[in-house]
Amino acid sequence: EILIGLVGSEMCIRDSVYYNGKHYAYNYSDQNNISNLVQMAKTTGMDVPYHADGELCHLYSPADIYAIYITEEMNVTQNTTYLNQLKAYVNTLKDIDSVNNIAYGQELTGEYLKNLNNIMEHSQKIIEVLNAETSKITQ
Repeated sequence: EILIGLVGSEMCIRDSVYYNGKHYAYNYSDQNNISNLVQMAKTTGMDVPYHADGELCHLYSPADIYAIYITEEMNVTQNTTYLNQLKAYVNTLKDIDSVNNIAYGQELTGEYLKNLNNIMEHSQKIIEVLNAETSKITQ
């Protein structure tokens, strides 16, 4: 019951990102589509069709489709991890007034901030490895 107010925050996590000045929404279907396009670009080394919100579909280079994908994935990881840490903190609170003062987006502290930072640092290392592999394909 304490977490009811935070549940709605999960709906905002997979919302959208900006890449090169263009807006890309990404619901679960979009996430699946772009993941498949990254695989196609990786396998073929060819441009793939995609679109920014409100724009016509056009061809994206493997490097660009990959960059959009990574931007989206890092946003999902950041927000999901943040929400999980915030929920863990809320579970430690003893009174309803303290819970009512919690807002999605507030700064984490202590072990919760440390956990978030550790996961994001590790995620960045994963991206660096993926970037190295992808650059072999996109050259």
